[in-house]
Amino acid sequence: MSKETTPQLSWRQSRYGFVAFNLVSLLVAWTVLRMVLLLVFKSAAFSSGEAARILDLSPAMVRLLERNGRLPAVKTASGVRLFDVRDVRRLADERAERRRTAPSAAPTAVA
Repeated sequence: MSKETTPQLSWRQSRYGFVAFNLVSLLVAWTVLRMVLLLVFKSAAFSSGEAARILDLSPAMVRLLERNGRLPAVKTASGVRLFDVRDVRRLADERAERRRTAPSAAPTAVA
């Protein structure tokens, strides 16, 4: 009489191994996608310092705009933010238009 044993599953075949393998695969795919976006935008992208000079803002304010979603950025693996030229120019145009249409704050003389 032989005793039947269930076959031993490899870590990839087990339920938890399957989930872990898929999470790792997803992480690798996300990293590759970010690198492709970096390569695509590298020729047409500004760093936060360059964007700050163009927008006449501090780099900290540019980072705040990125965190708030007003200025989209791609982050490299090392954490450097790259801003698309079109997004920076759009925001610069919006700021210029706002300055043109804002009422002047010229002091008035009181007699």
